[in-house]
Amino acid sequence: MTRNSRRSTDSLRSSVSCLRSLFIGHPTRSDTFTPGFGLADTAGSAGQGGASSAAAVGEAAPVTVYLVHRIPESAGNLIVDLWDAEMYGLEDFSNHQQMEIPPMDAHILTGLMPREERGYKFRTPSISVPSILRLSFGANPVIRDYRVSPGDSIMIQVSPQSSAITFSGPSSFKFRLQKELQEVLSASVQETDVVLPFNSDDGYRTFLAEPKNHTAWDTISRSFGRKTSPVVAGKSELEFLKSIDYKKWEVEVSQRVGFYEKWLSEADRMAIKAGILGRLGYIHVARLQGAYERVVQLDEPQIEREFEGFISQYADEFAKDIPVETALQVPQFRNFLLSKSKLSADVSGNSFLEQVRGEYPSAVADRLAIQYLSDYRRRIPDFESQAKELLSQVAEPSLKAELEIMLGKFGSGSKVISFDWLGIDGKRIQTDEYKDKVILMDFWISGCGACKAFHKKILSPLISRYAEHPKVEIISVSADRKPDYWQRQNGTLNVPDAGYTPAYAEQEEGKNTFLSHYNIQSFPQWMIIRDGGSLLNLGRVPATLEEAEGLIERALSNPTSQSNLL
Repeated sequence: MTRNSRRSTDSLRSSVSCLRSLFIGHPTRSDTFTPGFGLADTAGSAGQGGASSAAAVGEAAPVTVYLVHRIPESAGNLIVDLWDAEMYGLEDFSNHQQMEIPPMDAHILTGLMPREERGYKFRTPSISVPSILRLSFGANPVIRDYRVSPGDSIMIQVSPQSSAITFSGPSSFKFRLQKELQEVLSASVQETDVVLPFNSDDGYRTFLAEPKNHTAWDTISRSFGRKTSPVVAGKSELEFLKSIDYKKWEVEVSQRVGFYEKWLSEADRMAIKAGILGRLGYIHVARLQGAYERVVQLDEPQIEREFEGFISQYADEFAKDIPVETALQVPQFRNFLLSKSKLSADVSGNSFLEQVRGEYPSAVADRLAIQYLSDYRRRIPDFESQAKELLSQVAEPSLKAELEIMLGKFGSGSKVISFDWLGIDGKRIQTDEYKDKVILMDFWISGCGACKAFHKKILSPLISRYAEHPKVEIISVSADRKPDYWQRQNGTLNVPDAGYTPAYAEQEEGKNTFLSHYNIQSFPQWMIIRDGGSLLNLGRVPATLEEAEGLIERALSNPTSQSNLL
């Protein structure tokens, strides 16, 4: 070996050493993460049935992550979201933490690596229970909702050529299994036809009689990327549902999970399995729910009974090996149980609370009932009475606290937090201006057809009726991301030019405190506040003008009366 070649080898070893230190434990800025930590710091024993993370059960520890991703400079900082797995998916919970991670400082190998490739390295806040991790650049996810445990340590690399994701490090088996199962889920979706339902054979034939619809049909199929099948509500749709071999995918998931027996603990394997089966089950229940609702509208008792039998069989057979304890801790499986129980309640005629109490132990039933009230609050006519009934029955302190938060925020008579909107003239529109008045606030966004229809059919007549009323104020609040959208739309709202106050909910990084507090994310919505600060009504907009007028008159005639929320 020549002296020059020896120098080249030494230089290469030095570069490899530097590269290794970068990936394993190279210290950098302290404002991004704890200096000097490495992926090996939290390595745990694997082996037969071994745990995949270093933290003991119940012990708090952070999750260590190193991400290498080729992205443009304009992508900005990495957004890290972390949720308590058991509470994930609920409207009212505080166990959500978000971090913003800047890219690592330039290092010695900058000249040897593509400029677009950037490294992000951080430790999350300590967690003591399984959690849900999401990494994203704005609205673009890198990994979406992976289950992590205290002490997990992972390196994630995204291929510049194919965007394929690879995992390495002590917790890599846990991430690899979740990735494999997500691919199984994608395959199951791709192999199942998209359904275009028709209410009758005549409707189907009429549709196909138009040549232009054949082109539309092809366009729809291409947009979904898989075959699109027409079905007629009733017998035809039932036969289609029976043709879906959902057990095939359950077997595939079980086999994949079994391959990881040597590297992941039984608890980890079962939780990951529950997560993917929960998503598979939820998709299928959504198909069943839509099909059953169409069949009920047909008023054909025989077909309806056949549907009910098929639904009952599915509910009894799918994912029966998931332990109750795991079901509580895995949000995707909990969502599946909730949707399945809701469908079973619709079929049996029971209330949701009756249904889950008959199906599950009290701990599972209580958690599902609270999530049901949270998810469907706006659609439950007697939401408040159901929430109070459940509060009297629940023993677990954390669940009681969730219900109390829910009632304190959405229960009639609860104190409304202060609002501060921007007026069309640049002035502030604030709570203190409307003491001792009934306030109707309408929330909308640009491009919302349902908002425009509500404005024309109900809000416009309300404005005309109450424009001169000394005790009623109507505020129409735009929740658009940008104020210029609101300003452009103000002249096209299908409402009178006067008699109400147009307003804009200013947002910081896409969020507004008032809208976030009341989870106002779908539109249109409205809120009625009495006495200038006491909540009477929040949720979906009324279906008729008479219903809307009745709520306002109730607030005027008896401002302290209790009323259920819509």
